[in-house]
Amino acid sequence: MSSLKPKPLLPTNIFIKRVIRNLVIGLLIIAFSLGLGMLGYSHFEGMSWVDAYEHL
Repeated sequence: MSSLKPKPLLPTNIFIKRVIRNLVIGLLIIAFSLGLGMLGYSHFEGMSWVDAYEHL
């Protein structure tokens, strides 16, 4: 059985860039989902944008 050597930690600046990138991607997915839900309520239920937002 071969022993696995642990990889060294990333430098702090690369780690921070990856965290920020993944945070932005997550927020974009959430914003897209919210917008799509609001669009559906607005279109199919005839709600205003504010009412569609509050209904989610």
